[in-house]
Amino acid sequence: ASVLPKTSSASVIKSPAFVPCLNMSTIRGQKLGFVKELEIASKAGFRSVEIWIDSLQEYIKNGGTPAQALKILGDLGVKVENAIGFAPWIIDDDAARAKGVDQLKREMELLAQIGCMRVATPSVGAQGPQAPRIDLLKAAERYRTILEISDQTKVIPQLELWGFSKNLNKLSEVM
Repeated sequence: ASVLPKTSSASVIKSPAFVPCLNMSTIRGQKLGFVKELEIASKAGFRSVEIWIDSLQEYIKNGGTPAQALKILGDLGVKVENAIGFAPWIIDDDAARAKGVDQLKREMELLAQIGCMRVATPSVGAQGPQAPRIDLLKAAERYRTILEISDQTKVIPQLELWGFSKNLNKLSEVM
């Protein structure tokens, strides 16, 4: 009978508790495009990035596909940890909110195709100084709506705290 050696806890490979991730907003002003942004991130040593959804959408509009984007990510050794979009999912206007939720659904479906499992969901449309205060119970109901999209896409919408926003500008509100 063979006996397997005991492994020490030091030999067990664990996932890091913290993954450095390049927020593409830091190079967004250079207007490099989706692929060039990824190449720069990879060359700089980043294995994880936060993309802007409009950059990915522009890549696809210009003939790229989600499958090609996924291959590029794999070739560069980069994972899209998160994305930022600006769908107005939280606003009080029912018709505009429905359009915003539909926009977010399409974005989450696209993100799932490239392996991105998180999307930042700030209070777009409800952030300006003239924006009305949104009832937090209504905000929670609206968040539940986008969580139901997450159940389908497996892309998790993460509430984003914006200090300058009229809504969701405090950690207590986001919680």
